[in-house]
Amino acid sequence: SVRLEVPESTVNQDLGMFMSCLQLHLADKNEVSSCQSAILQFRSQFLIYLETLAFSPFLVSGTSSQKQYVDINFYQKFYDDPHNPATKASIQIQSKFIQIYKSTVLIHAEFS
Repeated sequence: SVRLEVPESTVNQDLGMFMSCLQLHLADKNEVSSCQSAILQFRSQFLIYLETLAFSPFLVSGTSSQKQYVDINFYQKFYDDPHNPATKASIQIQSKFIQIYKSTVLIHAEFS
């Protein structure tokens, strides 16, 4: 999965849904892909104004910022074939307009 840290800007709020794709390149040169749509959590203008007013000292001093985390899970359960393992992964955010502070790839392994 991917975790995106995005600012709560009007550009991101107006963007709506966006697509992101994970493409796995296998040892036999084939590719497997999964695409998921995501959207920022909706917050009304009134709530944004209240939060900005309440946290304004922290926002001005730089100890806090207005951001959201968007988690995108591409596979619930992915089993890597030991005879044809995934050799490379590519993640693509399919939006020209989204503003992103930071992105993190999260891999949760379950061993049996």
